[in-house]
Amino acid sequence: GAPKFGPNAIQAAQEIQKSKLSMWGSGRIFDEIVLAMLARGIEPHEPPVKPGDDKSLLQAAIYGHADRIPALLEAGANVNAQSKDRSALVWAAFWGHTGAVKMLLDGGANTELRDATGNTALFWANQLGHKEVADLIKEEAKRRRTAQRDSSAQAESRRAR
Repeated sequence: GAPKFGPNAIQAAQEIQKSKLSMWGSGRIFDEIVLAMLARGIEPHEPPVKPGDDKSLLQAAIYGHADRIPALLEAGANVNAQSKDRSALVWAAFWGHTGAVKMLLDGGANTELRDATGNTALFWANQLGHKEVADLIKEEAKRRRTAQRDSSAQAESRRAR
């Protein structure tokens, strides 16, 4: 069903929309405010993107700007950058941004990083019904495990010779 929001989140979302304040770093009720705004068709203000900046990578993940992610990574942004509570991959998976998740995985994002509540990107994708995102993460995690096993087996084989 539709998410439930407290009156504080709805009022805050309305106030933010009226004053056009930036959503970035708005504190403890960030998720609830953004969800309340999106549920009402209100787009949160998107802060500017700076090349190679971890905060910009997090913003690209949150807003689903998959096209920005490769350039940010190439310019030096950390693919496993974290805000105070979530990594870029967890944010992209949380919001169901398939393209952003793919770009982060292609850039080597760690699928096992956990947010402040102890949950991974895969957990959030499953929990919020983002099947395509969940499938991407599962497939990449499986591919990495297989590659690691193959690499270990090759190293073992070389030692045995």
